[in-house]
Amino acid sequence: STTSTSTSTTTTPASTTSTSTTSTTPASTSTTTSTTTTTTSSTSTSTTSPASSSVGTGELPLIWSDALDDFESSGWVQEGATYASTSTDASLCPSAPCLQIPGYHHWVVRGFPVADVADGINSLKILFDVALSDMESDDFCQLAYRFDTESEWTTVTAVEGSWSTQLEHEYGVMGERVVVVGTATTLYLKLENVGNSAKGGDVCLFSNLLVYGDSWLPFPELCGTPADESSLSAVTESYPLSKDIAVCDTNPFRGMADFGYDKDSDFPASLGFYYVGLDDVMRGFDDYTFDTGLEPKLDKLAALGRHAIIRVHLDKPDSAPKTPPFLTQPPYNVAMYDYGKGDARSPDYSNEHLRRALLEFIAALGQRYDGDRRIAYLQVGLLGQYGEWHMSSGWEHIEWDAELMLEVLRAYNVSFAQTQVQVRYPGSDRRWFRVGYHDDSFAYQDMYNQLVGHGEDHIWKQMAFGGELRPELQPIIFTDTYEVSAETSGTRQMDWFTCVDQLHASYMINSKAFNGYDGDAAVVARALDAHRSMGYVIWVAQVDIEAAPQAVSVSVVLTNDGVAPFYYDLALKFEVINAATGDTHEYLSPTDLATCGLPAKQSVRVEMLDLELLALATYHVRLSLHSSRALDNNPVRLCNQDVDVATGVVLLENAFAITAVKAPTAPTAPTTPPTTPPTASTTSTTVATTTTTTTTTTTTT
Repeated sequence: STTSTSTSTTTTPASTTSTSTTSTTPASTSTTTSTTTTTTSSTSTSTTSPASSSVGTGELPLIWSDALDDFESSGWVQEGATYASTSTDASLCPSAPCLQIPGYHHWVVRGFPVADVADGINSLKILFDVALSDMESDDFCQLAYRFDTESEWTTVTAVEGSWSTQLEHEYGVMGERVVVVGTATTLYLKLENVGNSAKGGDVCLFSNLLVYGDSWLPFPELCGTPADESSLSAVTESYPLSKDIAVCDTNPFRGMADFGYDKDSDFPASLGFYYVGLDDVMRGFDDYTFDTGLEPKLDKLAALGRHAIIRVHLDKPDSAPKTPPFLTQPPYNVAMYDYGKGDARSPDYSNEHLRRALLEFIAALGQRYDGDRRIAYLQVGLLGQYGEWHMSSGWEHIEWDAELMLEVLRAYNVSFAQTQVQVRYPGSDRRWFRVGYHDDSFAYQDMYNQLVGHGEDHIWKQMAFGGELRPELQPIIFTDTYEVSAETSGTRQMDWFTCVDQLHASYMINSKAFNGYDGDAAVVARALDAHRSMGYVIWVAQVDIEAAPQAVSVSVVLTNDGVAPFYYDLALKFEVINAATGDTHEYLSPTDLATCGLPAKQSVRVEMLDLELLALATYHVRLSLHSSRALDNNPVRLCNQDVDVATGVVLLENAFAITAVKAPTAPTAPTTPPTTPPTASTTSTTVATTTTTTTTTTTTT
């Protein structure tokens, strides 16, 4: 292998800007520059290999691979007891070389280095093929990992056999994210046969082991400055503030929503849900009608300060089919199935032309709408009734295959890097993708334990959770006669607040809330409490100010009392206003609060230090939150008492004063005088810059 290392230092503008305007006359402009230096080391390792995988990996870098055709020469070691014959049968590996592990508790292990993976890669995704021969129920073929030789093994994926004695020889890609933690330098893998036969059967066949680097980790508990630590050494002013959650009732991306709700309502709302038929936005291959099928819906909601939740579907019971007509006609001839729900028809998902249409549509949708600030959440949809990935009982035979599900999820992952994407049900195959979930039987079926069972109960830390309150529960769940019931056949009447806390829900569709609950004020009040229980609740708990000669440093404690993070970019905006002249300096915190430093139920300290102020004066302070994804007519409000609800701003009047000038500095050599004499009016801009040192290491095998 060949390794090359290069180091470069660059200076680029940071997100902190300051603008000061002294008068309205544009006679001259002067610029002062202050520098904030941040050093970041980045190490990138790329390994070339003929092995690859097209399922669930997106554009992830391949770190390591092994075809498992000669495990002894590639460093694997046999361990454990073998109760069955160790002989192998080449006929069991017809499609690819494979490692055959017979018997009971017979495994092989191998370690490989992970200390030098690229900067930004903080987890590993492991994929492998597996087939089972003569494996019975409660017998498993599995892969496990650990990062040292002493700790317990953690199972990545276990594949269970059946009672059949026939050869089960269908390779399926299995996989799981493996977290690289702490100072781990070596990853150990174990391929294991957990069978209970001593008669020569129970064979696990492993092949095509792939390890990809990823940056898919739950948020750290706190990656900003802890709230109880401050860089200020001589605080001159301190302001403890109070929370008021009611002022955030219409904050974006959270709370209750209604179907297609694009008119004013007495119940607060920042979201509206739309079903969109595929035939409304697609007339042919490479022929899309977004301008008529989707744009009017997005614009109606945005005009009211509301973001859209969108789900594109092909099939809704008791409604006309939404499969585009060009697909059901020659030459594509997609068959349509009548499953006894009025005019509804389900398409033949095995048709290659339909599959092509779905994948090309996702790509076109992403090209047009990924990052569109009018869209809050995009639900995957497309498959099954309502786009919810299920069919009516008795009609499961017309469902789609697992391969199509993976293709659809991968297409969304490739096409949507900015907009939050959600799918209806958790599953072991869905763990490979950056998708959240929407539970459309909220408080009725136990989604939480489904997530736990699939190892997905942490996904809320990066991907938003939403859904719909079960329609049968909408009229009764907030009444004083509602009773939580025990589970019956997988369903129950569950407690709203318990479900919100467990699932960290950001939003929930509840049409009944927007119909007034028949004027029952007590029920409306409970529904409003439920509305406020979802999503983020961010407020300023403390502002500390250190006024120095012609400079100020500010340390702000932000608290998120909500059950979920803010999932898009978010910064604290800090404004300093000269009380006498109105001149304003504006700054944005360099930390993106959505990705670092403000998880649910946590506080963080945001600091802006040594901000230069030339005038000796008294200053007001304005604090607010800024996100590029918020609509202009519905800002992200701080949930504080006395906040300006229209703008989301917290104002501290006469917050501090600059009363001294800086000590004089030694004289310097004269410089060339300016060609334009200064006037009484100037505009000064302070630009904070970030100096980044990047180290890149490339390894080619």
